[in-house]
Amino acid sequence: SVFRATGEEAYENPVPIVDGVIIPDQFGKLLSEGKFNKVPFMTGTNSSEGLLFGIGATEPVTPENYPKIVEQLWPDHKDSVLAKYPLASYASAVDAYSEIVGDAYYLCDARATAVSLSAAGVPVFVYLNTMPLSLFGGAGISVATHGVDRAFFFGTPFVEQRGSPTEKEFAKLCQQYLFQFAKTG
Repeated sequence: SVFRATGEEAYENPVPIVDGVIIPDQFGKLLSEGKFNKVPFMTGTNSSEGLLFGIGATEPVTPENYPKIVEQLWPDHKDSVLAKYPLASYASAVDAYSEIVGDAYYLCDARATAVSLSAAGVPVFVYLNTMPLSLFGGAGISVATHGVDRAFFFGTPFVEQRGSPTEKEFAKLCQQYLFQFAKTG
């Protein structure tokens, strides 16, 4: 992953605003000091988190400009990132870039949070959603992209009204699981 390739956070984490009352301090500090409620925690990602970002990149990702795009994102770690995500291992440059984005901005963060909380004694549950959403099927996307898990866990009009029987059943199971998790941990 990019996290391992660079040896540091792959991006600047957006964080809540510390107000001293509701959010008394930065998450990392509270975690290291054990100053938080140790309740069960669930996190997860979709199998192809970065695909929509790869397809919709400002500059089309091609084999020719793939190294340049990686260098723009991680100038100090270009070589290690390219070694971890060699273009030859992917069907296309978009696929390679998409995996980097998915790992850097979603998978690494979810994993780091899960590891930190688990080390602090918090029961942690991690999921990997591989169920695609047929909404994207018309666009030729048949993988679980960014945000798809939310449609199943929280329900959406698309899934409820136009989802396939499999999607509706999967959503029902996800929602039952989430409800049970909220109830009992």
